Amino acid sequence: MMSRRTRRAVIAALLGALLLTTGCNGGGTSVARSRSVEVWAVGDGPNGKPAAKAVADLISDNKPDRLIYLGDVYGDYAKLFDGTFGSRGLTKITLPTPGNHDWPSQRAGYLTYWSKVNGTPQRSYYATRLGGWEILSLNSEEPIGRGSVQYRWLTRQLRGPGTCRLAFLHRPRWSAGRHGDRRELAAAWDALSRHAVLMLAGHDHTMQRLAPRDGITQLVAGSGGRNFYPIDQAYAGLRFGNNTDFGALRLRLTADRADFAFVTLDGDVLDSGRVACEPA
Repeated sequence: MMSRRTRRAVIAALLGALLLTTGCNGGGTSVARSRSVEVWAVGDGPNGKPAAKAVADLISDNKPDRLIYLGDVYGDYAKLFDGTFGSRGLTKITLPTPGNHDWPSQRAGYLTYWSKVNGTPQRSYYATRLGGWEILSLNSEEPIGRGSVQYRWLTRQLRGPGTCRLAFLHRPRWSAGRHGDRRELAAAWDALSRHAVLMLAGHDHTMQRLAPRDGITQLVAGSGGRNFYPIDQAYAGLRFGNNTDFGALRLRLTADRADFAFVTLDGDVLDSGRVACEPA
């Protein structure tokens, strides 16, 4: 019988082969499809325990182009992040955002760690481009309401055309989990509407897909190995919810869409879908 890790490697190889041989919409060539960027996202993991390391193995085995880390390291930031993701070669490809467990010791932990990794001072929020998308790392631990410095920065970032934008932060705007909806994120959500199509978050230790609101689909991947939180399956707008499996969110970004899947430690896909966007 194949081990869990061997099984994952086989699944990853098959998915990779499929990606290279399937043409894109409109009769495009396999070359166009192969230019997609594979991104994995997860939060709420590094704590030195086996489950968090197993999630890191899942991601590493799939050889992603980028890892979006959705925040929260439970203890010494550098030691635990390195022991979970760094030892698997993922640190240099990570796009981070701080969680509520990280920000109180930001100077000694989060900011110092990522400044050393990148060789430049780490900003608490920032933007980059990936696979034809604009990626916005927001900081849910700093003021982000109307009139705040971060809000003004965000609205400047959104002035360009198109909707192929993905925002990520630690706390979700909407959630069927323990922490519920976050009203303090309402202004940022409103600013993103009609300018972005995806928001990723952690914080609630669950996997969730919420129905699109204002043109934005929110995905929660707080399933990084810490523990599980309750989830209200009757929550209005919840389209998928899981609080029994550790795992991560896989995204494949191309110029006009994002394909996503929630993947368990065994490589099983629990929920998947596609979000279309308008290129700039």
